[in-house]
Amino acid sequence: MGWAEAKLPEWVSSQEPPLITLDSLIPIQHDANAPLRYMSFDIECLPDHGEMPKAEVSPVILISMAFEPEYKGQKDLVLVERI
Repeated sequence: MGWAEAKLPEWVSSQEPPLITLDSLIPIQHDANAPLRYMSFDIECLPDHGEMPKAEVSPVILISMAFEPEYKGQKDLVLVERI
């Protein structure tokens, strides 16, 4: 993910939607308004007899999250359940 600038042709009026092609996009660095932040989230469950986990019966054994930039000094957080 990132910011891009789209150059519009001069003939485009403000009343019609502009046609923007992929080759007209120019990648730019623009962090002033909204710096990009990421969080990934994963849940692991213990399946029964090697089958796919079922929400009704499969216990959650691990929850993990990763952050960029760091959140309160943490880059990741892993919660593990002992069975």
